[in-house]
Amino acid sequence: MLLIGSLEQFNLPNVLQRIEAYAKTGLLIVKQGEKWVELSFRQGLLMCIGPVRSTNSLGDRLLQAGVISREALQEVLSVLGASQQSETRAAITLVDLGYVNQESLYNWAAKEASKALQVLLTWSTGEIYFEEGMQPPADRLLIALSITSLLSQQLAVSVPQPLSVGASSTVLPSTPVFCCTALYIAILSTTAPDWTPDSKTHRHVVDAAANGTDTCGSVCLP
Repeated sequence: MLLIGSLEQFNLPNVLQRIEAYAKTGLLIVKQGEKWVELSFRQGLLMCIGPVRSTNSLGDRLLQAGVISREALQEVLSVLGASQQSETRAAITLVDLGYVNQESLYNWAAKEASKALQVLLTWSTGEIYFEEGMQPPADRLLIALSITSLLSQQLAVSVPQPLSVGASSTVLPSTPVFCCTALYIAILSTTAPDWTPDSKTHRHVVDAAANGTDTCGSVCLP
C-alpha cells in the first residue's frame, strides 16, 4: 500500500478528483489513528465504501436507512437461507421480490457515500494511502458514483484543471451505474419487455461465469 502523504500535506477533495479525472482503479484508504475509511474505485468511479462490519448485512443497512421494511428483510433472509450470501445476491433477491429498484438502490448508495465523505472532510490530520490496480471487493454491491458530484454536495468544489495531452479521462454517468451482471439482468426483468440496449449501454467483459465468482465489469443502464 503506497503512502501518498498526510491530510496536512494534501487536500483530500483534490486527491479524490484526480482519481476520477485520470480514471484510476484502486483502493484509497484514509486513516486517522485507529479509524480508517476505505474507498474502492474502478476507472475513476467510486464503487463502494468500507469497511463494513460482518454482522451488518446489506439488508440490515437498507433497513436502518428506511429503504426496506423489517418484513422485507425477513422475507429476503427466508429466501436466501442462513448461509452467508454476497450483497449482490441480496440485492438481486430484493429486486426480484419488488422491494427495491435501481433508483432506490442508487439513491441509498449516494446518500451513504455522502455521509462517509462528510465525516472524512472533517479530518484535519491523518494519512492517505492508495493501492493502484486493486479491484473492488467481489462480495460487495457495486454501484458506481461520481466523486465530483458527491463532493459538490459537501462543499464548493473547484473544477479540476484540464488534463494534459495524452492523459486519460472518464465520462461521468448521469444515470445509475450498476456493476454486477446478475443485478443488471434482475433489473432488466422489471423493465418493459421490448427494451433493448442502445449505443449508450456500456458493458465490460464479465468473467463471473467463467470463474464462478461475483467479479464483474460495470454495466451502465440507460
